[in-house]
Amino acid sequence: MIRAPKNQLHATKTLLAFAIALMGSSAGALALESFTLENLKIDGGAKGSTAIKSVEVVGSNLSRDELLKLFAPGTPEAEATDILSRLVASRITIPEIIATGDKGKFTISAVQATDIDTGKVGHATIGGFDGAFEDANGSSTVKSGPIALDGAGFAGVFKALKSGNAGSATTHFGHFSWTGLEMSVPDKDTPAASPGGNQIKIKLGSLTADGTADGDVPLKTTGAVKNLTIEMPQASSAGKSLAAAGYPMLDLGLTFSSTYDPAAKTFGIDDLTLSGAGAGSLALKLALGGLDKSLFTGNNDQRTGALLSATASGLELRFVNAGAAQKILSFAAAAQGKTPDAVKTEAAAMAAQLIPAMLGGHPAAPKIASEVSKFIGDPRGLTITAKPKSGSISVPEAMSILDPVTFLDRIDVTVLAQADGAVSAPAPASPAPAAPPAPVIA
Repeated sequence: MIRAPKNQLHATKTLLAFAIALMGSSAGALALESFTLENLKIDGGAKGSTAIKSVEVVGSNLSRDELLKLFAPGTPEAEATDILSRLVASRITIPEIIATGDKGKFTISAVQATDIDTGKVGHATIGGFDGAFEDANGSSTVKSGPIALDGAGFAGVFKALKSGNAGSATTHFGHFSWTGLEMSVPDKDTPAASPGGNQIKIKLGSLTADGTADGDVPLKTTGAVKNLTIEMPQASSAGKSLAAAGYPMLDLGLTFSSTYDPAAKTFGIDDLTLSGAGAGSLALKLALGGLDKSLFTGNNDQRTGALLSATASGLELRFVNAGAAQKILSFAAAAQGKTPDAVKTEAAAMAAQLIPAMLGGHPAAPKIASEVSKFIGDPRGLTITAKPKSGSISVPEAMSILDPVTFLDRIDVTVLAQADGAVSAPAPASPAPAAPPAPVIA
């Protein structure tokens, strides 16, 4: 048998004793409990009521009575906020929440949150929700698939509520996803008896977002919306206009990406693109500097001050046509009783004449007008870039320039029509710094 040295055994026993004592004192301080709250009801009087059959709480530092206060109508908001901010639990599960009122009913199913720790939530999910409502304009329905949230922090929300300044609330998350939303609401300006009815139908394929942060300061954020469809009633004015333009239904998408470097105080919208099926895409890129992190964590005045102290060093707008230009031309041609080619020729000639006049005869105006005319004649891609000649310009100053000649004297504006819709690669944004690693206890 191999025996460990006595001094090693003593050290090991000491460490074990310390660990046991630490866990014991923590458990005693937290008084971790597991229990189920049953048949809860929140009575909102004339506004309706909410019924919760059961709430299963596992490993909580709060007592049953403390958590019951969250559902009691007489609990002051400040006390409820304090209870939520102190909550620790390994898991909370609510199978179903049913809210009813004189106008309808709303049900949320399969709610669960795990790894809850004083404002932090490791993982939270909602299985789905659905509802039906009635009003003077008709019936409305809503139905959703799963929603999931990971790595969320709400400590900044509780801090703001406690201070009475809800506008200074901050939060962060690691991942968010939402799929399968469907809504149907009546158009109040369209009679229900109209051909095709008066329902506005909205569907969302998915919404996803990911983020890394240093506390509540976002470092890198990305997001995407896929297959957001909007169908207006056939008899509505909007429905008729969209149908005449060749869009019986809108099918939209959105992508977003931003980067913030707190050390360099730079913020970049690396991508903000709105796209439409059978239409095309419009993309925005923006580079800002001098942005203090108080923009994300300060109170309202501090956030406004941080934004007003920012500088802009670059802006890019890019449109890539995938059918929208042709549909607009066809719509305009039909309204004027002309052919699309005739309308295109007239519009290109008008742009060549009017743009220089609108820009006050600035030396840059003829080139801008030429590219716009070229795009109208062959509408595939158009890119507009704006860069301050001094390298950067304060945001308030840029917004205050109303005279086009002064604007073009201070800012280089480039307009480029592209036959293939392609654009050159933008200057790379500063990489986001990595979030600080979690502390490791050796």
